Amino acid sequence: MTSKELRTFQCSCCGVVDEIELDKYELSPFACSGCLHHRDAETADELRAQRQDHAALWRLNMQDMNERIEEAERRTQSVYHTRGLALGVLNKINAELRP
Repeated sequence: MTSKELRTFQCSCCGVVDEIELDKYELSPFACSGCLHHRDAETADELRAQRQDHAALWRLNMQDMNERIEEAERRTQSVYHTRGLALGVLNKINAELRP
């Protein structure tokens, strides 16, 4: 199985940065899958729908980022807790070894 080469792109519509397989990348202004259906918006209704799509997309991205931050904070606290336990054990061993 060969791995596909990925290229980073930024959606010309919403600005989201993502990766796509190089053989699917086009040099023309690129729209992500969430923007394909409205990238040629011209009327007021189409532009309003485009903005609503973007607002929903950014809310999802913010929610995902907040979840990642919370998970990182939980892992950080776990590491500090484990370090504290290890230091306690080492201090106890050190105290036992002292004459």
